[in-house]
Amino acid sequence: MRSRMILGLLAALAAALATPAAATAARRPASRVVADLPMLFRGTSPAVNVMVNGSGPYLFLIDTGAQGQARADSALVGKLGLPVVGHDLAGDGSGHNERQLDRVRLDRLAVGGALFRRVPAPSRDYNRSGKAAPIAGVLGYNLFRDYLLILDFVHKRVRLERGTLPPPDGKTILAYEAPYDTPVIEMTMGGYRLVGDVDSGDVNGITFPQTLAQSLPHEGEPRVVGAGNTVGNQFAVSEVKLRGTLRIGEQQIVDPTVRFNPVFDNINLGAAFLADYVVTFDQKNRRVRIVGRPE
Repeated sequence: MRSRMILGLLAALAAALATPAAATAARRPASRVVADLPMLFRGTSPAVNVMVNGSGPYLFLIDTGAQGQARADSALVGKLGLPVVGHDLAGDGSGHNERQLDRVRLDRLAVGGALFRRVPAPSRDYNRSGKAAPIAGVLGYNLFRDYLLILDFVHKRVRLERGTLPPPDGKTILAYEAPYDTPVIEMTMGGYRLVGDVDSGDVNGITFPQTLAQSLPHEGEPRVVGAGNTVGNQFAVSEVKLRGTLRIGEQQIVDPTVRFNPVFDNINLGAAFLADYVVTFDQKNRRVRIVGRPE
């Protein structure tokens, strides 16, 4: 009898000791981090290695200015035998020279621990210039709608996390609109209220419309610094230094040098500008956090 009582007490004690640990484990929240990958680059634009249909890794550009979920390079389509499931019209926002592209399907697209299924992807040759690192495709802004997308240029990491950003404070967290599936934020300069795209796929820094860049106070005359091309256009790119302070939340860019071309009529904050920031997108709540490099 005594031995049975001792065994019973030991069992009860073991259960009591185990219960808090089990309860703590049950209360412990699941990890917020779904993917944490090295930020690779194509020029100044961020890129990551991904798996497609169990094959890879393949280098994909991350383009927050790209509509849709993904794009596939024609070489990848041929290599994996990706099925054509439709067609899309592709342009560059200028309204001219649109092209029809085949739309393929990526049955399984893995970005770290995040798995996306049956992803539609327009296809073309994304490596025709031959000047930048070859890519197998593009990850579009809408692919990450269920996660926080964190482009940490400062530490060269790309993360996907569960959760939301706090409400906008007008300093580091800003509200944005996405009228054409690209985050568009407010900014000011010289008494003007402006709006601009946050576009990681644009290799430039700050791009202004030509008429705006030339109408604002500036130093000297604009000069041609290169050429650009899109799916349907080729054009000269010019540059000029503006006088004044561009304010984006609490970030202040004094006398910014901006680029412009005759094709686009919007302001773009491209990858060369974002290189000094950690940028977090919360698509569910239309919020973006922009935190500068520590002093």
